[in-house]
Amino acid sequence: MNRYTTKHFWRMAESEQGEWVRYEDYKEETDILRMGRDSYRELYREEQVSKWEEMGLAEHLRDRIYGLSVVLVVTYVVIVAELIGWSFGL
Repeated sequence: MNRYTTKHFWRMAESEQGEWVRYEDYKEETDILRMGRDSYRELYREEQVSKWEEMGLAEHLRDRIYGLSVVLVVTYVVIVAELIGWSFGL
Protein backbone atom coordinates (compact mmCIF):
# COMPACT_ATOMS: atom_id res chain seq x y z
CA MET A 1 0.00 0.00 0.00
CA ASN A 2 1.36 3.39 -0.98
CA ARG A 3 1.19 6.19 1.55
CA TYR A 4 0.51 9.67 0.29
CA THR A 5 0.93 12.97 2.05
CA THR A 6 -1.68 15.74 1.99
CA LYS A 7 0.41 17.29 -0.75
CA HIS A 8 -0.63 14.41 -3.01
CA PHE A 9 -4.16 14.03 -1.66
CA TRP A 10 -5.68 16.56 -4.07
CA ARG A 11 -4.59 14.30 -6.93
CA MET A 12 -6.48 11.35 -5.48
CA ALA A 13 -9.99 10.08 -6.17
CA GLU A 14 -12.03 7.36 -4.50
CA SER A 15 -12.58 4.30 -6.66
CA GLU A 16 -15.77 2.23 -6.72
CA GLN A 17 -14.15 -0.25 -4.33
CA GLY A 18 -13.60 2.53 -1.77
CA GLU A 19 -9.84 2.73 -2.22
CA TRP A 20 -8.03 5.99 -2.81
CA VAL A 21 -6.12 5.93 -6.09
CA ARG A 22 -4.29 8.51 -8.08
CA TYR A 23 -6.71 10.55 -10.20
CA GLU A 24 -4.87 9.74 -13.44
CA ASP A 25 -5.29 6.00 -12.84
CA TYR A 26 -8.96 6.42 -11.92
CA LYS A 27 -9.56 8.63 -14.95
CA GLU A 28 -7.93 6.06 -17.25
CA GLU A 29 -10.09 3.27 -15.80
CA THR A 30 -13.30 5.25 -16.15
CA ASP A 31 -12.38 6.28 -19.70
CA ILE A 32 -11.81 2.64 -20.64
CA LEU A 33 -15.14 1.64 -19.11
CA ARG A 34 -16.91 4.56 -20.81
CA MET A 35 -15.48 3.61 -24.22
CA GLY A 36 -16.62 0.02 -23.70
CA ARG A 37 -20.11 1.17 -22.75
CA ASP A 38 -20.33 3.49 -25.75
CA SER A 39 -19.16 0.79 -28.15
CA TYR A 40 -21.72 -1.61 -26.67
CA ARG A 41 -24.49 0.98 -27.12
CA GLU A 42 -23.45 1.58 -30.72
CA LEU A 43 -23.37 -2.15 -31.43
CA TYR A 44 -26.82 -2.58 -29.85
CA ARG A 45 -28.23 0.33 -31.87
CA GLU A 46 -26.84 -1.07 -35.13
CA GLU A 47 -28.33 -4.45 -34.27
CA GLN A 48 -31.75 -2.90 -33.61
CA VAL A 49 -31.64 -0.91 -36.87
CA SER A 50 -30.79 -4.06 -38.81
CA LYS A 51 -33.73 -5.85 -37.18
CA TRP A 52 -36.04 -2.96 -38.05
CA GLU A 53 -34.84 -3.03 -41.65
CA GLU A 54 -35.43 -6.78 -41.84
CA MET A 55 -38.96 -6.33 -40.55
CA GLY A 56 -39.65 -3.41 -42.88
CA LEU A 57 -40.23 -1.04 -39.98
CA ALA A 58 -37.44 1.36 -40.82
CA GLU A 59 -39.22 2.87 -43.82
CA HIS A 60 -42.54 2.97 -41.95
CA LEU A 61 -41.00 4.76 -38.97
CA ARG A 62 -39.10 7.14 -41.23
CA ASP A 63 -42.33 8.05 -43.06
CA ARG A 64 -44.11 8.68 -39.77
CA ILE A 65 -41.29 10.97 -38.59
CA TYR A 66 -41.40 12.94 -41.85
CA GLY A 67 -45.18 13.24 -41.58
CA LEU A 68 -45.01 14.51 -38.01
CA SER A 69 -42.27 16.97 -38.97
CA VAL A 70 -44.45 18.39 -41.77
CA VAL A 71 -47.40 18.74 -39.40
CA LEU A 72 -45.26 20.55 -36.82
CA VAL A 73 -43.77 22.95 -39.38
CA VAL A 74 -47.18 23.78 -40.86
CA THR A 75 -48.61 24.37 -37.38
CA TYR A 76 -45.70 26.63 -36.49
CA VAL A 77 -46.10 28.67 -39.69
CA VAL A 78 -49.86 29.07 -39.11
CA ILE A 79 -49.34 30.22 -35.51
CA VAL A 80 -46.67 32.74 -36.53
CA ALA A 81 -48.89 34.04 -39.37
CA GLU A 82 -51.82 34.46 -36.96
CA LEU A 83 -49.60 36.33 -34.48
CA ILE A 84 -48.35 38.66 -37.22
CA GLY A 85 -51.90 39.26 -38.41
CA TRP A 86 -53.06 39.93 -34.86
CA SER A 87 -50.20 42.38 -34.23
CA PHE A 88 -51.16 44.37 -37.35
CA GLY A 89 -54.83 44.30 -36.35
CA LEU A 90 -56.00 42.28 -39.33
